[in-house]
This record gives sequence, C-alpha cells and structure tokens, in this order.
Amino acid sequence: MKKIDYEKLLNTLDKLKGCTLIVEGMKDEKALKSLGLKNIVRISGKSLIRVVQEVENKVEKKKAKKDVIILTDFDSKGRKLAARLRYLLQRYKIHPNSRLRGEVMKLGWNKIEDMNGIVLEELIRPAQQVMTGGDDHVKTGSNINKVHDKGSHKGKRRGRKTRHNRSDIWSD
Repeated sequence: MKKIDYEKLLNTLDKLKGCTLIVEGMKDEKALKSLGLKNIVRISGKSLIRVVQEVENKVEKKKAKKDVIILTDFDSKGRKLAARLRYLLQRYKIHPNSRLRGEVMKLGWNKIEDMNGIVLEELIRPAQQVMTGGDDHVKTGSNINKVHDKGSHKGKRRGRKTRHNRSDIWSD
C-alpha cells in the first residue's frame, strides 16, 4: 500500500470544500461525499452541454465561491473528457480551476473512486494504532489438519442409498 502525505491530503480536501466538483459517475460522487464534499455534479447519462448548464446554475445560486473543479479520472479518456468540459465551461464564462485538479492528481490516485476506501483506511489506521498500542506483530494460527477437499466426494457412488436411487441405470 502506498504512503499518503496526510498534510497534503487534508489541505487539498479543505480547498475542495465549497467548490463545485464535476465527476464522471456515481462511484466517484459517492467517494467524494464520503470525504465530506458537497456540490457534486455527475456526468453519467447526460450530455456535456447539460452538465455545463447545471454547473452554471449551481455557480449562480451559490455566489460565494465560484471555483469549479473537473475531477474526471486521470487516465487518457478522463483527460480528454476534462479538456472538452474545460472548453465548454469557458464558452459559458466559467473558468475551471486546473491548479486544484493538479493537486488532486499529485495525491497519487488514477481514479476518483479509489479515494473512498484507501483514504478512509489510511485515516482510520493511525487512530486504531493509538487505541490498541500500535501492536501490529501478532501471530495468527491456522489448523492445517482441518483443510481438506470438500469436493472430492462428488461423482462417487457411496452406500446403499446411492445405489437405490440409481437402480434404473446400474443393476446388481
């Protein structure tokens, strides 16, 4: 598991709070909501123009912080989608914050949905270590004698009952 710089992570999450975030799908939205972020617009199932109009409505209603961040995945397909969205947003006089997108990219994940499990595990683990005293070197045992092939009996004829049920096939 990769190491996470907690200061950068928490700093970046602080900057993202209050911004309008554009994500690709439901898993991405769920991951960001689990981190406490709001004002999320999903692309899935909508045309890009409709997404831009929805973002425009959110920015006009909010009026406090007008930062829009495109958080599509960081693979080639996601980058192309982000470039198209950036172009359309600029046509509507909305300038997305590319610097914050870069900061999220530098955290080390390729997909936004990956932030959900890993971030929560990494943030919870230090708290658990403090509570338990940080003892990670515990021996675990296993009984090898209990391991057996449970599927070996299948296909074998055993006992009188089996013979009785198959009497029409095999005659004695």
